[in-house]
Amino acid sequence: MTTRATTTRELATRFYESFDAGDIDAVLSVFSDDLETTDPGMGTVHGLCPFRDYIETLKRAVPDARAVSDNMYDAGDAAIVEGRFLG
Repeated sequence: MTTRATTTRELATRFYESFDAGDIDAVLSVFSDDLETTDPGMGTVHGLCPFRDYIETLKRAVPDARAVSDNMYDAGDAAIVEGRFLG
């Protein structure tokens, strides 16, 4: 039985684990439809479809890409993650 994450830390952890496994649907499942994210490699994107395109393109270019979470902090309704990408 799968349980839904209830904390931002759990959601962040699920994102990183899903990204490492290459499970794009699971990656996207931690975000709402009004996702807005900024990354130096892509600029700012709005919505799940552009973010899916970005993740799929990244995983095609670097199939072994992994996100390493070195430290994670709870900050109310946000999680702060210090980490790095490898690939």
